[in-house]
Amino acid sequence: MESYEHVVKVNALAKELLKHGIVTSSDEAVRRAEATIKSGTPSMQKTASATVEHSPDQEIQKELRQLAYGLSDLKKTIASYQEELSKLKDEMGGYRSELNMVRTQVRISKQNVEQPSPVAPQEPQTREEQAQEHLARIIKPKEPEAQKPVEIDKIFYFGKK
Repeated sequence: MESYEHVVKVNALAKELLKHGIVTSSDEAVRRAEATIKSGTPSMQKTASATVEHSPDQEIQKELRQLAYGLSDLKKTIASYQEELSKLKDEMGGYRSELNMVRTQVRISKQNVEQPSPVAPQEPQTREEQAQEHLARIIKPKEPEAQKPVEIDKIFYFGKK
């Protein structure tokens, strides 16, 4: 039978192997841990105990390295964004200058074009107004020579006088 101390050592070593990614499954970790302990390799035992003692420091250092890499990536990304932004600003400046040139050309062309005579613009007419205008052009009313009073009996009388 295995002693209690032996089982504790195997479990501790198996956990360390899994933790550091040396093995992929817990069964394989237990087998390797037992083989290492049975072979009595002192260097492996020292490494396992050293990793147990320094694991918090190593984890902190690992996290610091990851943060440093992340920070450098962010700096590179920000720099590329700043370059793109400056390119866009330059491009917008070019568009503004082109727009100003077009505006000045339009002003010049407006000044050169003759101003039409002040004729009131015709509003769109309805069909009824168009019909009345057409009839007024076709049927020209007689111009009265002189306005004479109209006699009522001439209007309503149909017989001889």
